[in-house]
Amino acid sequence: MQGLRLLPGPLAALGWGVAGTMLALAITPFQAAVVARQFLHCMAWRTQVDDSDLAHGLPHGSPPRPVRLGYLPAALLPGVLFSGAVLVNPFGWPEVAERNVTESWPPQDFSASVHDRRPELRPFDLQAIHTGRGERLIVVMDGFDDHASLLECADPSCLKTSFEWAEPRGRASRREPGAAGARLPDGRLLLPTWISNRLELLTCEATRCLRSSATVATTRSPPHYVGVAPAARQDGGLVLAYADDDPTSGERPTHDLVSFIFCADTNCARPERRQVARLETSVYSATNHTLAAAVGPGNRPVAARLNPVNGQIHVISCLDVACHQPTVTRPVSPAPSSTDDLPWTFGLAMAVRPDGRPVITYRDPRDQANKLLDCRTPDCAQADVRTLGAGDEYQPVPALVLDRAGRPLVAFESPERRRLMLAICTGSRCESIPVSTNRGGFGQRLAMTLNADGNPTIAWIDHKLAPPGLSWNLHVTTPLNLTPD
Repeated sequence: MQGLRLLPGPLAALGWGVAGTMLALAITPFQAAVVARQFLHCMAWRTQVDDSDLAHGLPHGSPPRPVRLGYLPAALLPGVLFSGAVLVNPFGWPEVAERNVTESWPPQDFSASVHDRRPELRPFDLQAIHTGRGERLIVVMDGFDDHASLLECADPSCLKTSFEWAEPRGRASRREPGAAGARLPDGRLLLPTWISNRLELLTCEATRCLRSSATVATTRSPPHYVGVAPAARQDGGLVLAYADDDPTSGERPTHDLVSFIFCADTNCARPERRQVARLETSVYSATNHTLAAAVGPGNRPVAARLNPVNGQIHVISCLDVACHQPTVTRPVSPAPSSTDDLPWTFGLAMAVRPDGRPVITYRDPRDQANKLLDCRTPDCAQADVRTLGAGDEYQPVPALVLDRAGRPLVAFESPERRRLMLAICTGSRCESIPVSTNRGGFGQRLAMTLNADGNPTIAWIDHKLAPPGLSWNLHVTTPLNLTPD
């Protein structure tokens, strides 16, 4: 059986099918022989008769007929048919590749030295997953009281990994995570990071990061109260959506100033900041992304902001690259609420279609359902809201990516069956399929990207509270046969 694992995929499927059929055919006669012999042995023991004497009581007849090999193909036919169905997949069943990345990781020894300590993977540190250069996958880990770390998969299967600190060593530990990164056109990764009250940028290749910019912005607020969301332009430039308290609002701000920060390259030697909106104050968190940024056709920036208390969503779009004429729309109106209604997890994700229309996923605080906001126009003045599935406030926010055909793909958790679901949306219809199951929970975040083959790759934490305590593993799940309609 171990040799079947060394065969190519099609031959291995055929081998497992035939071997399974032969095993099923052989196990029944084997069980019958064992039961019959045990019965006769017990009879001889109870009656104190030798085993050889029992043979005189057996019926005499002609010797058994020889086995005809002509029946062998018919006996193997079910296994061959099963293997063929697996290989051909005539019914279009979902094909999924999944790996438990951390299952075989050895336990780490604790080190009191900051310089000797290795990065750790904790159940609430997952931030994002990106496709690197070639076939590499880069998983971003970042949490409180620690630096960011990067886990690199050498290929989409994530069989070979490396796990290193992302930020330069020697810096003081910070209490707040950095913002989620953005993939650059050349395959490198851009990571914003806070040093005290200064926002800087790191440029990463594989698991090695370098400080690539001077100070991009400063704040008088605690950094974890400031919203930052980066996006990369196709010409090599950068744009960051940036939300901070309005300094004219006094000690208890009632409004936020939302700006776009433009950089000509990753060095961002001369950042240009332009205010594009003044909105009612909201909640920002690096672990719960309520501010998202993307770049549409013609490198025009787009931003979306969620108020996690009342569910209100604003979309900020631009008519030109420099956003001299911003447009602010509110496709999702606020619901009656109070500050005590803040859920455990919250956030949104956004992507922009090739025609410039944004699409946004979020969990609605009104009913905690996972929803898709599908904008009909580039400014999202008109939009449709589609419910993908039920949820609750402790589940991760759905993850979003566009496939190569421009279809929105949404990963979310199904609370009833503890399944990881993937919704494929075409036109006005979204179809959800299960792609994995978990033991207890999906951690605090789902992350998704398109790999080098164009397949969606989902990173998630599977955790379970069981003796001797909380255990968790990082999984990477890739549906393989999501062909365009």
